[in-house]
Amino acid sequence: MIVEIPKGTRPKLEISKGDKMNPIKQDVKNGNLRLVKEPYPFNYGAFPQTWENPQFFDERTKAKGDNDPLDVCDLSSIPKPTGSVVQVKILGTYAMIDSGETDWKIIVIDINDPKAQFYNSHTDIPVEVLNSVFTYLRDYKIPDGNPPNQFAFNGQLQSRDFAINITHETHNEWQKLIYGKIPGKDIQLDTSILSCKTRIPPDHGHTLIEAQKKKALQ
Repeated sequence: MIVEIPKGTRPKLEISKGDKMNPIKQDVKNGNLRLVKEPYPFNYGAFPQTWENPQFFDERTKAKGDNDPLDVCDLSSIPKPTGSVVQVKILGTYAMIDSGETDWKIIVIDINDPKAQFYNSHTDIPVEVLNSVFTYLRDYKIPDGNPPNQFAFNGQLQSRDFAINITHETHNEWQKLIYGKIPGKDIQLDTSILSCKTRIPPDHGHTLIEAQKKKALQ
């Protein structure tokens, strides 16, 4: 996973699809940098090379994809800095419905966490940990005047195999997107690692990132 928001912090950071090379940036709402009311109880981020296709209607959730990478919640006890690349073990998934869109939340644990040897499926996660994760995902928007988030499957955590299948599905949708088989809206598809139409030389990618840094500091 790519860590966007470290455990125990409040700034709402996310991968910016609309900027070249998709940097991680703090979300802006009504002209202000966005902070959530309660600190995240887990490391929050995304799986690279996945995409929840907004044109795909999922019969399991009765909703289309949210046009974002697949969200990931890491149960590790160790906070990870923003931008960290962490190898994780998939345990299960919640099917959150956010503003009428499918927004899968894949539950994982860092393979180097001391607890990882005991967590091999969704049934291995202690009830109190699951309650904390689910309650946060359901309620974190309430302080901003929004209703609780809704969930498919009556809010039940789905199995490890189910979650792995969702990860493969969204990776396949990303491949269709990056290779131009289906259109993407408001997404910069520059990449330095694949042989596709949007490929750029690695040194050019570095130049783009540095230019955006300078622009952000102005």
